[in-house]
Amino acid sequence: MRRVLFKNITLYLAINLAIKCFWVLVVEAMVQNSLGTAAFGSYQAVYNLSLIMSAIMDLGITNAYNRETARSPAEASTMFLYIRRFKLAGSIIYLLSTLFLAKIIGFNKEELLLLWPLMGIQMAVSWTLLFRGVFGGMHLFHTDRWFSVADRIIIMILLGLFIVGLDSRFRLTSFTYGIIQMIGTGATALLAAMIYRGVRPLSSLSTNEDKNWSYRDLLALGGPYFLVAMLTLAYTRIDTIILQRILPHGDYEAGVYSACYRLYEAMNQIILLIAVVLFPYFAKSGSGHADNMKIIRWAALLLFWIICPVCMLIFIWRNELLGAIYTYLDPRSGQLMGLLLVAFIPASISYIFGAYLMAMHQMRQIIWAAGWGLVINLAANFFLIPHWQVLGTGVAIIFTQIWVLSFFIYFTYLHAGIRFPSFQTAKGIASVLLLITGIWGVSGLISSLWLQTLATVLIWAAICGIFYTREMKDFIVLHSPITSPSA
Repeated sequence: MRRVLFKNITLYLAINLAIKCFWVLVVEAMVQNSLGTAAFGSYQAVYNLSLIMSAIMDLGITNAYNRETARSPAEASTMFLYIRRFKLAGSIIYLLSTLFLAKIIGFNKEELLLLWPLMGIQMAVSWTLLFRGVFGGMHLFHTDRWFSVADRIIIMILLGLFIVGLDSRFRLTSFTYGIIQMIGTGATALLAAMIYRGVRPLSSLSTNEDKNWSYRDLLALGGPYFLVAMLTLAYTRIDTIILQRILPHGDYEAGVYSACYRLYEAMNQIILLIAVVLFPYFAKSGSGHADNMKIIRWAALLLFWIICPVCMLIFIWRNELLGAIYTYLDPRSGQLMGLLLVAFIPASISYIFGAYLMAMHQMRQIIWAAGWGLVINLAANFFLIPHWQVLGTGVAIIFTQIWVLSFFIYFTYLHAGIRFPSFQTAKGIASVLLLITGIWGVSGLISSLWLQTLATVLIWAAICGIFYTREMKDFIVLHSPITSPSA
């Protein structure tokens, strides 16, 4: 059983990392090169609005349905009949509310036209996620694994055919790119629905009168997940919308931001998948806080030890990496990439604590942290962007991620009944500041990127030796293959 579980997790991680990182770093970069910085910035702002508002369409019901499917597939299939009506009503509300907000924000006719296929994408993805919950709950891991990347594969095939040029009269625009994605995600949702009809339990063919699900029941189940999704999407995706709307050349600034954020998003996919793997371990331990604290402590430390030097190495080579991806590069891109790399350190660690709080059903604490994260993000963006343009967004992300991580750490230790680790937190902050200062000094003294890379490794080794000698010894002893004498 463990071997099968390990194989499923390994294949899931490998497939998702390969396809999604290729999508972010290659496909989307290629599209931005084709459309241009300003045109892609406008597209990204409209896309992010459709993504943020997509939480309204689901209202957290998919998460509740996934839990019911895992517990009782027969009852969950009956629940599906009510969820289907709920999601259809939610889709109508989503369309109307998104269009209304787009008009309030001030999108022009071209952007409103683009919004239609992008909303279609979100609707198709929402239905696919619902069907994937059924496949996972019924232990159809192979099916769920491939549906996690099926839409990306179909879109890449369609884009390849389009760009190769089936007809030279057509050219790639933001609207055609949206249409191609809508076709790919729609085909995936349709295929998932067809497979669902073949695997659903027989009890789903008729309504179970013993259990009638009202809209109030569904809202009670999914409401907390809706707030978490809405707030998290808002404080991580609203930056491009603010950039585009409050600056006179906002389309271009949003495009510059999207180009740098793409590398941040690719790294984010890796950390997100790690959190997905850790989630069942936290949930299985339940009230066993001691076991969970060990997992959290070592996962956070290992991420910290790995992410910090990796981010700094990417910082050294950032101009070369961005130059290899894009045909045009704004002079400020290197600075913005550096700010995003600093923000990625707290953002990656917050996934570990967020996964624990989610597994422990501490939804109120997550909502509180995400809500304040949105407030901080909005305040920082509206204050900094008029002065620093796109660089102000990078600084705002740093403030936001540090704030959210601080809340998550505090709530995690509060729930576990453990004193807040202020000393460990201070060591982490001091380590990052020393590393950044060291790299900054080295980059001013040494021109060779290879020597800067070597210096970064040596500086981080020295910092770990000063601050984390005890933790590293404990980790080595914990994972030593040598058995104890009593064994």
